[in-house]
Amino acid sequence: MEKDFCEALKANDRERLQEIADSVLKSLDSKADRQMNFEKIETWISSNNCVASVFASPYLLDTDPPVKEFILNLKDGSVRILDLRLSPSGWKITVK
Repeated sequence: MEKDFCEALKANDRERLQEIADSVLKSLDSKADRQMNFEKIETWISSNNCVASVFASPYLLDTDPPVKEFILNLKDGSVRILDLRLSPSGWKITVK
């Protein structure tokens, strides 16, 4: 799956990225502490071989629904931002 994530990110294939992210989000324990799930997402992102580093915003953006941002520094020198939307119906990851 890590190759798929990197290829989708490089191609800016938002649909494929959403499919991959959905599979990761479904594996999270919805009853677990929110911060623990954020850390699991950050670990998953950084485990991909195209990612040099990940910075998770320390706070949620005050939007409706709230958003947690993950800033990805890729090994090719580019930067991508993933938004984690925390809607009551379920979490979704989107690429900015």
